[in-house]
Amino acid sequence: MLNTVLSKSGALFFMAAVSLLSGACVDSSIPDVIAPTQDELLVRLKADNKAFLVAVGDTFRVSLNAYNAKNEVMDMAKRDSLIFVSSNASKVTVDNSGLLTAVEGTNGQTISVKISFSTRSVTKTEEVLVVVVPARVDVESISIRANDSTQLGSGGFARARVFVSAHDATGQKILNVRAPVYFDHGLPPNTGFFVLLNSAYVPADTSYRYDIINSTGVLDEVWLYSTVNAFGKILKDSIKFKGLYPSASQVTIDQDPELGFLTSTQSGQEFLVQPCALISFTNSSQQTLDVIFDNPSDANGCVTGDETGNIISLAQGGMTIRKFKNTGTITWVVHQSGGPAVTPSVSGKFSMRTVQ
Repeated sequence: MLNTVLSKSGALFFMAAVSLLSGACVDSSIPDVIAPTQDELLVRLKADNKAFLVAVGDTFRVSLNAYNAKNEVMDMAKRDSLIFVSSNASKVTVDNSGLLTAVEGTNGQTISVKISFSTRSVTKTEEVLVVVVPARVDVESISIRANDSTQLGSGGFARARVFVSAHDATGQKILNVRAPVYFDHGLPPNTGFFVLLNSAYVPADTSYRYDIINSTGVLDEVWLYSTVNAFGKILKDSIKFKGLYPSASQVTIDQDPELGFLTSTQSGQEFLVQPCALISFTNSSQQTLDVIFDNPSDANGCVTGDETGNIISLAQGGMTIRKFKNTGTITWVVHQSGGPAVTPSVSGKFSMRTVQ
C-alpha cells in the first residue's frame, strides 16, 4: 500500500516537474522568426553608373538602388548594413555614406569600389570602377575600338579597346584615356556570348590590356553597349560583333557491340557550319562503309588537293575529310560498301551558312 502511495506521489511530482520545465521553455517575449515577404526579400543591388572617369580632387557619390523579389525599388534606409571598400585608398577614398574622393591620378589603372548592402539577413554586392586623371577636360564622346576583327567564331574571341576621347575647339585631341567601361550584351543568358572585362588598364598603346569578348555558341550578331560617367557627363556607345558558324565538325560511325547495327551520335541531326568548314568522317565500325551525299557535286572542296564527292570504301578505323564551298544544306547517308543504305538508317545534315 505504501509503495502504491509513494508511486502515485512520485508520479504527481514528476508530472508537476515536467509541467514546470515545459513552462520554463516558453518565452513569449521572443518573437517567431518570419521569413521576409516578396516586398522585403533583397534580390539585387544596382549602381546607376558603374564606371567613372574623374579628376584629382573630385568628389562624387555612387547612386544605388536595391530591388526586391518583385523588381521594385526598396527603402535602403531599412538595412542591417551598407559598406563601401576602395581597392586603393591612396588613389580613391570612400566614406561610410558612399562619398568618393579622387586623391591621386591612377595613370590609367582602374580602382574598384565594392559595395555591400544587407537587409533581413540577406546581402548583395555591387562594384563600380574608377579611373582618375590629373585634371578635368571637356569630354565629348566615348568610343569603342575593335582591336581585332569584329567577327567571332564559335568558341573564339575578339578584343575591343575602350577610350574616352575629347577635343578642343580646333578639333585637336586633348584626352585619350582608357576608360573603365562596363559592357552589356543585352541578351538573355546562354544565348551565345559572354563578356570578360579585365580590370587592369595601362595608358600606353603598346601595353593595353583588353576587354575580351568570348563567343560560346552560334549567334548571328550581338550588340555590346557601354556607359561611363566622365566628369559628371554620361557617355554611351555601342559596337556590333558578328558571330561566325563553326569552322569544323565531325561524324563518327560506330557499331553496336551486341546487336551489330551501325550507329552515330550525329545521326538524325543538322549541324550549322561555315562554308569550307573541315568536316571529318570517321569509321569506328567493324566493316567498310560508303557515305553518300544527296548532291555529291556539293562536296567540291575549297582548295586544290581537297578530297571531293561521295566517300567510297571508308575502311574500319579510317577517317576522311570533306569541305563544302557553297551555302546550302547537304544530307549524308551511310551505306554498306557498294550496297544499299544501312538499316536502321544512319544519316544527318550539314548546313553551310554565312553571317550577313
